[in-house]
Amino acid sequence: MSKNSTTQKKPKVISGVPEKVTHVPPLTIKKLADKLVEIEKKEGYQMALVAVECLNYQEVCKIACDKGKDNDPHLMPSRFMILYGATDEGLKKKKNLDKFPHELHDDIDEEMSVERLRYYLGLMGYYQGPWRHLEEDQDEDDDSDAEEHDISATLQGDLFGALCNYIQEAQEPFLKEVAGGTYTAKKAESLSDIADRLGIRNWRILLEMNEDKFGATHDIVPEGAELKLPDSTKLEIKDWLAKHKWDDQYLAPKGYQYPGKYMSLTVMKDEKDVAEFEAPGRKFQIYLTHPRLELVLEVLVKKGDELDFVIPDTPHLCVWLEGYEFNLQGKAPASFEQYSLAVEPAMEAAQKTEQASQGDPHGLSWGEPDEDEEDDDWFKLPDFDLPDFGGMIDDLKSGLGSIHMPSMPDLPKVPDLPKIPDLPPAPKLPDPSSFKPKGLF
Repeated sequence: MSKNSTTQKKPKVISGVPEKVTHVPPLTIKKLADKLVEIEKKEGYQMALVAVECLNYQEVCKIACDKGKDNDPHLMPSRFMILYGATDEGLKKKKNLDKFPHELHDDIDEEMSVERLRYYLGLMGYYQGPWRHLEEDQDEDDDSDAEEHDISATLQGDLFGALCNYIQEAQEPFLKEVAGGTYTAKKAESLSDIADRLGIRNWRILLEMNEDKFGATHDIVPEGAELKLPDSTKLEIKDWLAKHKWDDQYLAPKGYQYPGKYMSLTVMKDEKDVAEFEAPGRKFQIYLTHPRLELVLEVLVKKGDELDFVIPDTPHLCVWLEGYEFNLQGKAPASFEQYSLAVEPAMEAAQKTEQASQGDPHGLSWGEPDEDEEDDDWFKLPDFDLPDFGGMIDDLKSGLGSIHMPSMPDLPKVPDLPKIPDLPPAPKLPDPSSFKPKGLF
């Protein structure tokens, strides 16, 4: 049966009478994208993301591999999900390359693109290919290798595999059942506190459902506020898929997630007023401590409510604001420079100890080249002789004689389906929890 035909349930025969055959029109990328836009208009963007996370992402990507104008992966707006085979150029042509839909710091301009998706997966160690932007990978004074360093912004191959591995390890939208109703906010509770207590992974769901309850900043929840809660037992996307008999194939416990998550912090002068900083502002940093030590972001902030950013979805982040001590995930960090000075020697020592304990069973040289050696000669394999296969092949041919095989009919071509490569483990720094410098955490 061709990919473009309708799905057909096979009839069962009972007492010699076949059951009625049910024809199920196929799901297309256009139909799915239109439904997500409809949910977004009725229930808000966050609930549209919940619908996305109920879908079997790999099965949806298989639809995008089918031919036909309604299965173009670029028909799916990138604010919902990016599908196999999509390119930033193709999304832009279809006007579906979306900016990050939440308010961000004035210096941040974020598109939900294949390029940014690759960047976050690379930061977190899921993607092993080149993950930085071309200008960051390339030496400023070396233009000759520009083509060699160029990165195609296409979701395929190892990048697709890295995304699927991230999705597999990511959290579900609801960590436990939430049956609607209301919640009365307690004193000094934040939206993230309430979401954690109720098992809602994304606190912005609560914000979107209760925007009328907040004043100038949503980081302060009024004590006693009655907050409406989502109902995880009644989701429109599930009813819609079941109605069209698509639920068996396209529903899943968790689905696509963009690996860049929204973070919003507010620094208060007192219980009512937001802090303001003298010009030129206070330095603010976000940096990664695992699997690599990396400065993710550095900006100047003039007011305490400007701390709105996109961050990689990992717990191994530190947040630092000049003159303040944040306690994020139990950490009270120093600046990136102070942390690096304290941690890098310990990391290097731990790596050397690990390498020495593993040894080198094959006697291969893996070290850096000496200054007087050519770059191409520093990696050397031990000498060994290969067996002579030529004589063996001649003997085999002479014993077989002449064999005529019947010609096989041409098989119909099936479109390539996305495959998830087996990725090697990410090169990881030692876990920073094993050597916490005094005064930093």
